[in-house]
Amino acid sequence: MKTIIYSPGDPAGIGPDLFLSLLNEDFFRFIKANVVCIGDQKLFASRAKELGYSFEISTITDINYVNEKVGCLEIMKCPDISSGRLNSINSEYVIKNLDFGIDSCMKSKGLGLVTGPISKENIVEGGYSFSGHTERIMEKTNSDDVLMLLASERLKVALATTHMPLNKVSESITTDLIINKVKILNQELKSKFNIEKPKISLLGLNPHAGEGGKLGKEEIEIIIPAVKELIASNVDVSMPLSADTAFNKNLLDKLMHILLCIMTKDFQC
Repeated sequence: MKTIIYSPGDPAGIGPDLFLSLLNEDFFRFIKANVVCIGDQKLFASRAKELGYSFEISTITDINYVNEKVGCLEIMKCPDISSGRLNSINSEYVIKNLDFGIDSCMKSKGLGLVTGPISKENIVEGGYSFSGHTERIMEKTNSDDVLMLLASERLKVALATTHMPLNKVSESITTDLIINKVKILNQELKSKFNIEKPKISLLGLNPHAGEGGKLGKEEIEIIIPAVKELIASNVDVSMPLSADTAFNKNLLDKLMHILLCIMTKDFQC
């Protein structure tokens, strides 16, 4: 990867601050790729002053010709550069920055995209239909399906569902959904993480993974049939485990360190 594009998210949030903090700590010299931050330079200069950082950065005009280690590319001016105060007038600014990053990555295999925090509520109030980065990337790339993966060297957690109300989660879980998500995870672990034979632990939906049907039938009626079909197709996946205790340190040491769980709210399983 030759260039990482950073879309810092909402200008009122921590996204711009994170970039400036890493810039101030000279973090970017430790990574091999160049970094291009998408955004209004006036915003970054104002925020740097607010944080007590010096701010000097090269201006990039073409994402395909990045000769500096770190640069800034401005797509449009930010209407409101205030920190800590959401303003729906910034919705277009946020979406255009994100879409530019997605579109650029689709055009070149040498680019990667990192995204900062976005207020979904604020974007919707600005007149856009938006439920999350994952869904936006899926829409822009015309993908049939998508899988969110939280990854570290030790642990990788994939989410079977994304951003939806809690009362919609159960009805969204189907045998086909579980099969598709596990197959995506299995394939991407091979191709992107060089894991030759992935072993996937699947977490249940209900407390105690349904307790044999006493605390919910989804494991018996939906998830276990999916597991059986996956095993028959040579995917190494477990029967549904209790999500209540799956992230206990002692249990994690015994598990396969690759889990698929059902998302109930942002980054919690």
